[in-house]
Amino acid sequence: MSYSDYKSDFSWRQLFHKLCFEQMLQNFSKICDFQVFYEYMNKIGTEIDVLSVPIINKTPLKSNHYWVMVLLSKMPNLRVVKF
Repeated sequence: MSYSDYKSDFSWRQLFHKLCFEQMLQNFSKICDFQVFYEYMNKIGTEIDVLSVPIINKTPLKSNHYWVMVLLSKMPNLRVVKF
C-alpha cells in the first residue's frame, strides 16, 4: 500500500480493523473458517476502504474463488484492493 491509497481522514480504528482483517486473510487457507470470515465482513466490512489481499491457495477451500466475490460485495466502501 502507498500513502496515496488512504484518505486524509483515515483513523486509527480503520487501520486496526484493516490490519485485523488482513491478518485473518493471511491465515484463511490454514483455518478455512468461513463463519469467522462472514462475521468480520458483517461487523467491520463497511469500515474498510483499503485492503491488501494475499494470494490464497484455493485447494483446501470448497468454494474455490467464491470468497472473493463475497468479499467485494460485502465491503461497499472498498476503494483500493491489492492482491
